[in-house]
Amino acid sequence: MASYSRLLVFLTPALLAGCFDPSSNSDADESSSSGAETTGTGTDSETGDVCPAGSEGCACTEEGTCDDGLSCSGSGLCVAQTDETETGEDLCGNGTIDEGEECDEGEANADDQQCTASCQEAVCGDGLVIDGVEECDSGVESAECDEDCTLPACGDGVINELAGETCDDGNLDPSDGCTDQCLLAACGDGILNIGEECDDGNLDPDDDCTPDCKSLWWAEGPQLDIPQANLVGWELCWSGLYGVQSDPLTTIIETNCTKDNLLLACRPVAETNLSLLAMAPRSAVTYDTGDSNIPYNNNGVGWYYSDSRSWGFALDGDTIQRTTCDTASTNPQFRLCWHTNSGAMSGGYRCGSQLTLNSSTEWTRMIFQAD
Repeated sequence: MASYSRLLVFLTPALLAGCFDPSSNSDADESSSSGAETTGTGTDSETGDVCPAGSEGCACTEEGTCDDGLSCSGSGLCVAQTDETETGEDLCGNGTIDEGEECDEGEANADDQQCTASCQEAVCGDGLVIDGVEECDSGVESAECDEDCTLPACGDGVINELAGETCDDGNLDPSDGCTDQCLLAACGDGILNIGEECDDGNLDPDDDCTPDCKSLWWAEGPQLDIPQANLVGWELCWSGLYGVQSDPLTTIIETNCTKDNLLLACRPVAETNLSLLAMAPRSAVTYDTGDSNIPYNNNGVGWYYSDSRSWGFALDGDTIQRTTCDTASTNPQFRLCWHTNSGAMSGGYRCGSQLTLNSSTEWTRMIFQAD
């Protein structure tokens, strides 16, 4: 046992000496002393290399940017991004455009300025009203704000349907198809517009302005060869063949044709144009002249009427010759005559120069009325 103890004592110094080789310590010192020294500025003391702008721990670039994953801090150095720096919210207001920011005017940031309080460029449609630039901003077009962030106004050239506009041609001319209330012109709106002959503010078919805003067609004196379609505002209230004894005159005048103006006309059954017609207020057309050959003149027409002799007209100023119907030959093309008998419409006689139509079923006589 004593011999083992003396052996351990003898070996221990040698083992310890092997663990601490002086030459190895010397090499480490040399290696340490020959290594490059760095300074806090990021510049290599021996090579003179500058810390690259935009790198972590180095200065931001002149544009205020850094490498991916880094953010330019308020101190001007590039630092690693955190959840907060990625949004830029913690840096908004420092006067430097950081990652995620479009602008940064420092304390001048505000929601009514070009650079908002969240460091974003203000634009029309963001719901923020830029002072001195926008009049309004509701985010989308609304009844209170146009899509270009101006207040809605008829005549501004912007159609705002939510504000009740159906048109806006940039002016307030009420007669150009878009009214001064920015509504599309319509017959019956009381405004005389393009294509309208009249507009009395209603669609009443019984007044002088028709439901399609056409004026009552009116002509002075007897008219020849007129398309029936030209009779705007007139409605047919009675018709019958020349050769057929027809209704009582009281039925025709007091029941069927009761409006303020009457028009007498005739034409061949097979045609659409009216060969001859004349019009006047009903008081003139039905003026009772008895058996007289003196007509009642109105609207360029000489009228005569009797419920037991004849009903018709001639050109104003021309004499008539009623044996029963007018047989005069002066200006025959302007003469119309229908027989009457015992208060009823009897056989016809003439339509202009066409005579002796009393038994004809090829000619028709017509009465139109209008207010």
